Amino acid sequence: MHTVWLASYPRSGNTLVRILLANYFLARFEPLSLHALQHFNFGEHIQGLWQQVIGKSLPEVDEPTQWLSRPAYFKALRATTPPVPRRFIKTHTLNCTRWGVPAFHFRPSDRIIYVARSPADVVISLAAFHGWDIGHAKSHLLNPVASLHHPDLGHEVTGSWNLHVNSWAQNTDCPVLVVPFSQLRADPATWLVRMLTFIDAKPNLQHVQNCVKWTRFDSLQEQEARHGFPEAPRGENRQPFFRAGLVGQWQDILIPQQVEKIVNACATGMKLIGDPVAQTGQAGPGA
Repeated sequence: MHTVWLASYPRSGNTLVRILLANYFLARFEPLSLHALQHFNFGEHIQGLWQQVIGKSLPEVDEPTQWLSRPAYFKALRATTPPVPRRFIKTHTLNCTRWGVPAFHFRPSDRIIYVARSPADVVISLAAFHGWDIGHAKSHLLNPVASLHHPDLGHEVTGSWNLHVNSWAQNTDCPVLVVPFSQLRADPATWLVRMLTFIDAKPNLQHVQNCVKWTRFDSLQEQEARHGFPEAPRGENRQPFFRAGLVGQWQDILIPQQVEKIVNACATGMKLIGDPVAQTGQAGPGA
């Protein structure tokens, strides 16, 4: 059975890919509920599984202990039975080695779908999701040792956006398909077909069209507004998870100095994914 890794830097479009694939494999005549998404893929933050592996609840576990337990965690995860003929695992973790232990052990039969969004747009989405200002989000995005700690989910090592993209897109342990978020938003049907073909699932073109219709961004926003979404940010000032999903929003929000700093620090990753911001480096009037 293939294990398919759905990887991305946070706020880069991973959820949109998961929703497209979940609708393709699980939905039939109507769109899948956003609440059903958690039953489609596995993740690296399953509390019960971590407790089983480490013997403690995640709030009690420090970062080195959790990292050193990752091989045992993913071994247990690979032994679980997925709801579809492929095991999908979502991750935002940097593909690196720490304390002598790699974040992942890939097999040649694995497949990686890596969703890459322009860092100039990611920084805006990060700020909105976490309630940060743009300056704080930019510092996190450019920090090579950046990590997040979720009280209920444990530690998530992301590193900088540039390190993250390079660590996944240039992986040679198993095949990788890089999905540029801008192209996914512009032509989701073509990219869903590419993803299905990449993981050896023969696409049904009529069902592909249904899935694209069911996962329009305005439809997802309406679903979240009516029924909520378990992955939405928490807190009094939280914004919706499906906030905007725009491509090129940086032109109206970032000032030229911010764009220049991002482009300079992320140049190799941006060129790797064909990000046009790397060529222009031009910002709008700012906000």
